[in-house]
Amino acid sequence: TEFPGARLYRPSEATGRIPIIIVLGGSEGGSSGARASAPRLAGLGYAALALPYYNPGWSGERLPGLPSAFVDIPVDRLKVVKQWVDRRPDLDRHRIGLYGVSKGGEFAMLAASHFPWLRAVIGIVPSDVVWEGWGQARPYGTTSSFAWRGRSLPFTPYVGMEEAIAALERGERRALVAPHLNGRRDNPARAAAARIKVERFRGAMLVAGGDQDMTWPSGEMTRAIAERRLGHG
Repeated sequence: TEFPGARLYRPSEATGRIPIIIVLGGSEGGSSGARASAPRLAGLGYAALALPYYNPGWSGERLPGLPSAFVDIPVDRLKVVKQWVDRRPDLDRHRIGLYGVSKGGEFAMLAASHFPWLRAVIGIVPSDVVWEGWGQARPYGTTSSFAWRGRSLPFTPYVGMEEAIAALERGERRALVAPHLNGRRDNPARAAAARIKVERFRGAMLVAGGDQDMTWPSGEMTRAIAERRLGHG
């Protein structure tokens, strides 16, 4: 009831306190992405909490209490998950990891920069900056994807996303990576302000991206994360 649509997967032969991985899906919304990954992690011996955090109308799920727009998603909601883990006698509160894919990878990088209790963080096709939000009846370039303590985080705006979405709706092929690249190129100061401070995280981090990613420039962003952390030792 604390986490609408969430599901905890446990390893079949677990004894004692089990390390837990929180699993965050991407912009598909609902629980589908998280529930696809969590059972595989449970098969490796971890407890895996598939945690939906966004529920658009087109996801096919009804998860009351979750935002229907990808705007100001509260990063600090994970504090409530930590409190829940602390109360569970079967979970190891000293070994909590986070696994996020795509927008969930962006979320994971933000969480790593804020929560020292995380021991390990994985970002699959993640972002090194906070990006513009979407899904509300507000002009492009005015909303952030994420918030911290009730305040919108600085974000990098898109350039040309409205046109790209309209083209896709007409059935045309259009790579969404271009509005991301153009937004970063045309707004260097805002991109710098939106950079996620991954160097704050002292635990283990694994990131993986793709140079042929046509949704957003995950290869470039993954390298930026790795280089930032390497530069800070």
